[in-house]
Amino acid sequence: MTSRRTSLVRTGATLAVAALLAAGCSSSKSSPSASGTTAGSSSTSSSAADTSSPSTSASSSASGGQPSDVAGATQAVKDAYNKFFDNSISTATKAAMVQNAGQVQALLTALAAAANGEKSSIQVNTVTFDSPTHANVDFAILLNGQPALPHASGDAVYDSASGNWQVSDATLCKLAGITPGVNPTVLKAAGCS
Repeated sequence: MTSRRTSLVRTGATLAVAALLAAGCSSSKSSPSASGTTAGSSSTSSSAADTSSPSTSASSSASGGQPSDVAGATQAVKDAYNKFFDNSISTATKAAMVQNAGQVQALLTALAAAANGEKSSIQVNTVTFDSPTHANVDFAILLNGQPALPHASGDAVYDSASGNWQVSDATLCKLAGITPGVNPTVLKAAGCS
């Protein structure tokens, strides 16, 4: 009985951490990474946003499964995740860092409200490309610098219109779906199922 209660408390804490991270200082749950080449090590999101860094082109390489500049694209994905989950960045600014920004703006606002000012950070563990325009991201959610959830999964997509890598709207939807206090109507309006 005690171990079951402990398990429930841990599950509740993990969900609370995910909620905190969702507001842009937070976490993401998505599908596990697909086959591809893993590139990159860790990077933290505690610094302020630097929106001046150039994005990396996702034009196809000879193999067709990765961007032509894997190292540059990996860094661009890490930057997108770190900036998106940086709690010092406004919700309006975060919108440009997520796929289908116009559609998910209200969801970003709801996630920020659900976080209620709590602070956390992420550390990108790996970025794995399964196409020149899609990456699977494995990252840790940190509270006080310590891993609260060592392996959360998310996706990044290359937006050819802006020339930037973005956090996928599917990642945002999954995160919002497990965040207490997010209205189902807001989820539906954002295109989350």
